[in-house]
Amino acid sequence: MLAEQALDSLSKEFTDSSLALISYNGNYSPSLVNDERRTFYTITSDPAVIFDGTDSIYPAGNYYETFKPYIEAAKTDTPFFNLEMTAAADSAFGSVDLRFVTADTLPGNNIVGCLAICQDSVDGNLKNFNYVCFQFFSFPLNLVYPDTLDTTINFTHSLIVDKLRAVAFAQNLDTKEILQAITTKF
Repeated sequence: MLAEQALDSLSKEFTDSSLALISYNGNYSPSLVNDERRTFYTITSDPAVIFDGTDSIYPAGNYYETFKPYIEAAKTDTPFFNLEMTAAADSAFGSVDLRFVTADTLPGNNIVGCLAICQDSVDGNLKNFNYVCFQFFSFPLNLVYPDTLDTTINFTHSLIVDKLRAVAFAQNLDTKEILQAITTKF
């Protein structure tokens, strides 16, 4: 709970960046999504926070001060992609248009694009949870500079549209590094 509050504060502070937050929550995310990502990151205890797909932190103490240097360091990285995303949804169906434009030679051949459909303000026992992932999609990004990939992902849902947001990112499956991310509300 304290970790999420710190991330909420940092998200508001770093609004100029492409800070993208996803919560895989055992009580609220579908078990397949939660279990798949926990296994992928080899998470052994909670809370666990993964920065850029590579740094696993099992926080204690001042969460805000622990997390902030990771975000500041990530802001200095040169992106491998320029990402564009538009999202629309009604009460039952959603659609996300994605464009991955390579901005540099990619670091490896095992790169995937991912899309997480998240909801904010999910009612919990003691507080609301934000960034809770309800659906997760991935697809290969077999791109060579200067390639571009345009794709549309359609999905069904039963979530509150005003609380929906999408997070798209490119990830190197060999290193688990997040190469670039973007987020938008519906």
